[in-house]
Amino acid sequence: MPMAKDLANVHDQLVSIAKDSQALARRKHSADDISVLQRRLSVAESEYNSSQNDKNYEAPGQAQVSEEIDRVHHILSSMLQRTD
Repeated sequence: MPMAKDLANVHDQLVSIAKDSQALARRKHSADDISVLQRRLSVAESEYNSSQNDKNYEAPGQAQVSEEIDRVHHILSSMLQRTD
């Protein structure tokens, strides 16, 4: 199913954050390293929320992007719990 253009941009950001978090998880990392990814996630989430504010319907890809946001939050939270 095609994804709405504004959601495709958010999706691309989330994929990039997920890849970067996986690379970071393979090496020693600090809470500061994770906070950089959290800021990027915050920007992506803000874009997602602003793109959905004026819609009374579910845009194509909205559920997928919502799940991706949740997944990346979980990844970063788990990484934070494992930092020293």
